[in-house]
Amino acid sequence: MYKLIALDIDGTILNSQGELTARVADSIARARDRGWLVCLLSGRRPRKMQPLAQTLGITTPLVAFNGAIITDPVSLMPIKTRYLSRAISDPIVLAWEQAHIPFFSYRDTTTGPDVYYSLQPVWPRAASYVKEEGNHMMRLDSVARQSWEPLRLMVMSDKKAALEAERLTAPYVRTGATRTYLSRHYDESWYFEVYPLTSKADGIHFLCSHYGLQPQEVIAVGDNVNDVDMLQQAGLGVAMGNATKEVQTAADVTIGDHDHDGLAHFLDHLMET
Repeated sequence: MYKLIALDIDGTILNSQGELTARVADSIARARDRGWLVCLLSGRRPRKMQPLAQTLGITTPLVAFNGAIITDPVSLMPIKTRYLSRAISDPIVLAWEQAHIPFFSYRDTTTGPDVYYSLQPVWPRAASYVKEEGNHMMRLDSVARQSWEPLRLMVMSDKKAALEAERLTAPYVRTGATRTYLSRHYDESWYFEVYPLTSKADGIHFLCSHYGLQPQEVIAVGDNVNDVDMLQQAGLGVAMGNATKEVQTAADVTIGDHDHDGLAHFLDHLMET
């Protein structure tokens, strides 16, 4: 009945330490060997999804930025892209810069840099992110002065800054044009993100069209607020045991958590039935 398994990455494939365990990797490999298509759908950008796809031997298109861009897994060339218009992104960026809220803006490019910022982050996780990205990230006097349309705007900070970013963004959010997410990560970092009007459910639609499938033939697994519509779109929506209450309510079933190889146990059971 099911032919495609759509997997979120952080909090689903990876544990709370950001690690891929041997047990999960083995179960995904065996699912692929059994003939299931395995696809990655993430809020991450393609460059940060590619190494995991290579490790897992996944050759299906990468659904990145929560559906804003779908790329070839090898070349990272875009197959389908949707941007934030500058009419929306520019006033948001200016409001954040004037309020001295550090943020990141993401550009559609297969070569670095593809992440930009204007204010030096003080939140530890965000500061580490700048160091980790190295040449893939560039600091500018003002992000709002750039001529390209972003794929995502993101504040990574404490709860206070994330809520303030959300408040400042509200006047510029347009129904039918944007989607926002406010979420808390496992290290207590808070994220406020602005995307074009797209979602992982759009990624499911694309993958079904690409492979000639119906949504009823898809299993989707996730853990956070950006996974809700994906789980509702799929024939079987699966929430991780560590998922938020909203995700578990939206799912058809809830499985074990990411720190106890919950995905592996689920896939193993699936292959036994």
